This record gives sequence, structure tokens and C-alpha cells, in this order.
Amino acid sequence: MTHRCAGVKRSGDPCTAIVNPPQTYCWWHDPALAEQRKSYASKAAKSKANVEISTVKNRLKQLAEDVASGKMQTQRGSVSGQLYGWVLKAIEQERKQTEVEDLKRQLEEVRELYEEQKSQARGTGGSWWTG
Repeated sequence: MTHRCAGVKRSGDPCTAIVNPPQTYCWWHDPALAEQRKSYASKAAKSKANVEISTVKNRLKQLAEDVASGKMQTQRGSVSGQLYGWVLKAIEQERKQTEVEDLKRQLEEVRELYEEQKSQARGTGGSWWTG
């Protein structure tokens, strides 16, 4: 018999994914898979940025060669170079945003673990800090 994931979405709503026993959580909420999810997200973000940067770098090299050989006017090459510079800035901004979101997620996980340990310690009458 199937049942819903015991996880909670970022919005605070309960997760609606269906899981099969003995599972309690879906892939996105299973605490045992947190490191794997983090690794996949990090690799995906790095891979996308690396491909984009490589593409822009190759286009800039070609642009430089075209200007140097006279295939492209200097003014046109200059404008194109500036535009590619803006593309690189956008890629960097996106990378930073992904990094900030990853740090927020990690902080939330630490906060949840802290609250869990604190509540467990209250229930046993012991110290809330076990580390």
C-alpha cells in the first residue's frame, strides 16, 4: 500500500509525493539522501556554468581572430566583445545565486537538526547540545 511522503515543502505545505513502504520520504525529502542531492545539485550547477563559460570563451577567441584578420570591423568586434562580457557577468551572477540558495538550504538543514536535538533533549531532561 502506498502513502504520501512525510516531508514538508519549502512553502510549508506537506509533500504530495507518493512513496512505497517501507519508505517514509520521497527522494527530495529523505534525510538519508541529503548528501547525494547536494552533490547532484552542485555538479549540475558547475557543469552548466562551465559549458556556458567555455562557449563564450570560444566565441571571444573567434571574435578576436576575426578582428585581427580583418574579417570583422573593429567597432563591431568591440561591441560584440562588450556583449559577451555582459553574458559572462550574467553567468557569474547566476552562479552566485545558486551558491547562495545552496547555502540557505544547508543553513535550513542545520537549523532543523538543531531544533530536533533541542526538542529531544527537552524530552529526556538532558542538555540540548550533544556535540
